[in-house]
Amino acid sequence: MRRNIVSLVFSIGPVVSADPRCLEKSIIQAASQQDGNSPAGAFAISDTDANNFINFCARPNTNLTKGQQAPEGSCNPIPMGMIPTAERMVSAIITSPQNGQRIPAGQNITIAARVTNLDTGKFTNPKTTYYTAPQKLNDQGIIIGHLHFTCQDIGPDLNPQQAPNANKMVVFKDVLTQADATGLASAEIGDNELPPGNYRCCTIVSAANHQPVLMPLGLRGGQDDCVRFSRVK
Repeated sequence: MRRNIVSLVFSIGPVVSADPRCLEKSIIQAASQQDGNSPAGAFAISDTDANNFINFCARPNTNLTKGQQAPEGSCNPIPMGMIPTAERMVSAIITSPQNGQRIPAGQNITIAARVTNLDTGKFTNPKTTYYTAPQKLNDQGIIIGHLHFTCQDIGPDLNPQQAPNANKMVVFKDVLTQADATGLASAEIGDNELPPGNYRCCTIVSAANHQPVLMPLGLRGGQDDCVRFSRVK
C-alpha cells in the first residue's frame, strides 16, 4: 500500500504551497544545516543553510545561468533533482573504435557506446534551457537524458602525460536519437573530420537539460567511458 502511495505522489508531481515562490516546509533539507566536520579535521567543512540554499545565487556581481551556456561562468539556482536507486545507476562502455586501433584516413568512423539505465534521446534546447530544470526519472526510475561523443587530439602518442585542454575538441557529436533495444547509441565521424593523429574520444552522459547525471552513491564505477586510437595516413 505504501509503495502505491509513493508512486501516486511521483505521478501527480510535487505538492506545493499556495504561493509557489515559497519554500515548502516539508522539503527543507535538515542535513544542509550541519557542516559534516565530525570527527573534527577529517573532512572539508561543508557550507550550511537553513533553507535549502534557496538564495545561494543572490550575491553581488553574480551572473545567473539563465538557460544559456556561459563561458564566463555563472550561478545556477535550479535544484539538482531526482536521483535514481543504486540498481539504476548509469554506466557506459564504448564499443567502437577499439583502444589502440589504427584507423586509415579517408574512411568514416562509427563511434558507438552501449549505455545502461539511461532513457536516451531526450535533449532540450541547449541555447535556451541549459540547466533550467532538475534531473528527472522516468516511470521505471531511470534518468531521462542523452549522450554526446567528444574527441580530442592528445599529441604525438597514445600515452600523454598532460591533460588535454577541455576547450579544444576536434569532433563533438550530439546523439539526439534513442539508443536501440540493447542500449547501443552511435554517431558517424566523417572521413575529413579527424585528420591523421592520436585521439581520445569519450562519452558525455547528461540529463535532459544537459547537466552531468547525478548518482546516488559516491562509491561506484564511472558513468562515462573513453578510448584512445590513431588515425593514420
